[in-house]
Amino acid sequence: YIQDRTKIKLIIDFGSKVRVFKDSSINTAIMILEKCNDKEERDKNQIKVVKISDWDKDITSLIQHIKLHINENICSDKHISIFNVPQKKLNPRLWILLPKEIESIISRIERTGKPLGELFDVYKGIDTGLDKVSKIHIKKATDENIVFQPPLQEKEEVFVVSEETIQKKKLEKDLLRPLLKNRNVRRYYFEHDGRYIVMTTDDVDISKYPNIEKHLQRYKPLLERRHFLRDAPWYTLRYLGGLKTLMSKKDRLMTPYIAPENRFALIKGEDGYICTTDMYYIVPKDDCKINLKYVLGILNSKLMNFYHRNTAKAVDGKARTSYGIMRRRFQY
Repeated sequence: YIQDRTKIKLIIDFGSKVRVFKDSSINTAIMILEKCNDKEERDKNQIKVVKISDWDKDITSLIQHIKLHINENICSDKHISIFNVPQKKLNPRLWILLPKEIESIISRIERTGKPLGELFDVYKGIDTGLDKVSKIHIKKATDENIVFQPPLQEKEEVFVVSEETIQKKKLEKDLLRPLLKNRNVRRYYFEHDGRYIVMTTDDVDISKYPNIEKHLQRYKPLLERRHFLRDAPWYTLRYLGGLKTLMSKKDRLMTPYIAPENRFALIKGEDGYICTTDMYYIVPKDDCKINLKYVLGILNSKLMNFYHRNTAKAVDGKARTSYGIMRRRFQY
């Protein structure tokens, strides 16, 4: 709508470094538009883009700094970058605002080879709806007058269980699979921290696993209220397609949903690792003959890290890289 009816005169992206509204966690941007029904005029328009990369003073002084450089076609210092973007080059589906030299590299990458999705199936991990008890669950139980005996305690393990809980409750190992979460995966490697997921899928007869049934029974009032259940049994998990592949012996790549850098690790299918919704897993299509290790190298490369840093959605907060350095997080 904006592209078809206006000239975009100016975009100021404050990013996550500057909080315009102190009580809001949403990144802020300012956009100045000029009504224009002439397509030729719109196509000629050059959008002035200002991106703030770092600022630790007040907003008033930041605005003064922007004003000082706003009439420059190109400006880049440790605080801001200013550049022009042709309006006709904006993708209606997703605006990626980059300086010309970076946009040129990104375009070359996208023109080369095939998209990952043409050669591999990409799936999100399993949604349990209740990894462990949180303050939100306790409040929900209180608000809805659900009585638990003994009373619910924060961090009680439900679908995600430790080795200690498995031994203490004698949970049947046939329904347990080793679990990898976001923080377990780094570039080229992963570290299992001893947690497992209770794999109660739709086809499971829970009565054949009395210890697991007893374990989950305590949380049944909460499990029955998970929004995705519909007609499924109260103890089941949700999976967004690809369960057969996830449970198969196929080797796959796994990557966090949010990370400060490209983090892809090769997972052997025979090891049986499962991931939840904070992870994606990537499995070759049946007709794909490309070696997974080759793809792993590409996805973890400096080039692909550069690509994602310039095209992926930035997420507030920081996380440690595999080198221990604090960096911005990105959502892929």
